[in-house]
Amino acid sequence: MNIKRLLPLLSVALLITGCGKNTTTDDTAPASSQEISVEEIQHTEKPQSEETAADETVELSDSELDEFTTLFNTPEYKGFLTDPFNNPDDIDLNAVFYYGAGIDVKDLSDDEINDYLAAVDQPQVYGDLYVMRATDFNKFFETHLGTSAPKDLPDSYWAYVADHDSYYYYHWDSMYDGKDFKCISGEKDGDSYTLRFELNTEKHYERFADRIIKFTKSGDNLILESNFIQWDDNCDETQTFDVELYPSEAPIHFVTYKPDPEDGIKIVLIKDGKFMTSINTSIFRSVDYNTSLNKVTAVSFFDFNADGVKDILIIGESDMGENIRLEESVPNEYYYETCYGIDEKIEEELAGNITVSSVKEMLLGDNSDCKFENYKDAYAHIAGLYNMSGDNYVYGLIDADGDDVPELVIDGQGYNVSLYSFENGIIHCLMYKWAYGAGGNYGYMYAPGKGLYSNHNNDYAGAVQYDSYMTSHDGKEISTDFYVESLFFKDTDGDRTPSEEELSATEEMEVFEARYRNCTGIEMSEDEIKSQIAEYDSYHYEELTGYMSYDELISSLK
Repeated sequence: MNIKRLLPLLSVALLITGCGKNTTTDDTAPASSQEISVEEIQHTEKPQSEETAADETVELSDSELDEFTTLFNTPEYKGFLTDPFNNPDDIDLNAVFYYGAGIDVKDLSDDEINDYLAAVDQPQVYGDLYVMRATDFNKFFETHLGTSAPKDLPDSYWAYVADHDSYYYYHWDSMYDGKDFKCISGEKDGDSYTLRFELNTEKHYERFADRIIKFTKSGDNLILESNFIQWDDNCDETQTFDVELYPSEAPIHFVTYKPDPEDGIKIVLIKDGKFMTSINTSIFRSVDYNTSLNKVTAVSFFDFNADGVKDILIIGESDMGENIRLEESVPNEYYYETCYGIDEKIEEELAGNITVSSVKEMLLGDNSDCKFENYKDAYAHIAGLYNMSGDNYVYGLIDADGDDVPELVIDGQGYNVSLYSFENGIIHCLMYKWAYGAGGNYGYMYAPGKGLYSNHNNDYAGAVQYDSYMTSHDGKEISTDFYVESLFFKDTDGDRTPSEEELSATEEMEVFEARYRNCTGIEMSEDEIKSQIAEYDSYHYEELTGYMSYDELISSLK
């Protein structure tokens, strides 16, 4: 089950992102991360010569580069290098404070930890808990960014606890753990500095590319202005460009990297200088054998799933010959998913004639713009894509929201289910291959005509049950509005996780404790939440599943 769409689980994905140019250097590790102050760096700078004007740009000396190497590998400054930002208001707090920023509080008392857990309604601490006092947190913004601390915390993994006037967040593993940055070049113009940093890794491209960071000195502090990752380093310039994928939005930077003997070809999408997603270039053509593209010969962008967003076609070469990769836009945080099965089918039928135009014609026929005036033609097209990828799907038309247009169910029969709606000529993917049939998730239900969906998911062999109530907002992917966490055991230690002793001590299969959760962002009392869930429970529900073959669906749509 794709539980991330149903419950607010505690996991943090630290996205590493940005833009740039390659510099070839050795992989010598930078100086140790001993503490060094900005004041010390000021004292060790070369004095200006009489011929050098105060506002003239000058290169930094080797000793100055070494000192900045040390400074930017301290917890206080290292977080500014990991994620890119275009200006101080654009900064990702998870990145800046990832290493504690030098202001994290050590050795928390048990009372404070318990107060935190009570405030966020958690049974235990997940990951490494970092804590900063509000005075230190606010001062950090003033002295390092020249701004005030934000009023809104970045996500649900940060919390403010008034009793301790402190901020709390989780530290998870990062791709930069154990790796240092080395300042390899820099210049200054008065108090303004521009430095280039190289990561201590074997490869210096993609998310490990060099950084160019800008700041000004203000007394004993650096006021950070921007950090740009040099995304274009080691790129294939013939297959790297800006493209408009999303209607009415700024172009996305599509970067194809030169082939690597170990990694093959990597492709990333960059938005506003930040990492958006990567495109998998692996080729799967049998159970026992797969490979990767070692050359990209053509890339094209066009909509083939009728959602108004351009999908991606990649044509290239591997040791299996000429191959294609189709990446379909999806309504989740991964942005694009590989159309497994469709690519192989097209290769077989177009053997010897694989071109952008031939692939596009096979996908779209005469409807090159992928535009549809009615749901029948649109659903027939979407079902055709699934049928092309394999014959293990069954289909259904249901009335989920009570309007005049049915929804299309595409059921992977015990593995996953997808759900589509049609509005104003656009297909909306409400569920994209949501998993079920394993891990205690028996599937999904819908309340006919209500636009409401539910799911009952079990953990610990049924000792913990989650009942979720979901809706779609503005035609987007379904998300959880409310859920109930029910414990079918006596939770004597209060951690909401059943131990063997707790399970053996529980004789009756009954709900010993139920917690009601509101995920709407609208403030509600517990009684109001219970009342809303009680109303949802009063509805009639039916199983969200398919019941027709592909041919039967096409016949019914005609």
